[in-house]
Amino acid sequence: MGIFTPISFASFYVLLIWTFLNGNVLAGAVTFGLFGLARAALPTLAAPFVRTHESACTLSSALMSYHSTVVRATGFVLVGMAPLALVQAVS
Repeated sequence: MGIFTPISFASFYVLLIWTFLNGNVLAGAVTFGLFGLARAALPTLAAPFVRTHESACTLSSALMSYHSTVVRATGFVLVGMAPLALVQAVS
């Protein structure tokens, strides 16, 4: 699971904990799949427009300017989902 791989955003760990607390394998798979798609969507959509080193640097700068906002929003959504997992775990 990437024990030696640093993960620089906390939302992954929140999602991981939510998945374990939820206890539903299908819900965990769907949630992780959507999480991965959401994280990969913007770079994947922008990739066809990268033709030169300069355009890659411009894209990288643009993505980095939105990175903290996206990570923060993802974290808020996942933290908002945590009570739902706790309710399901208790039920």
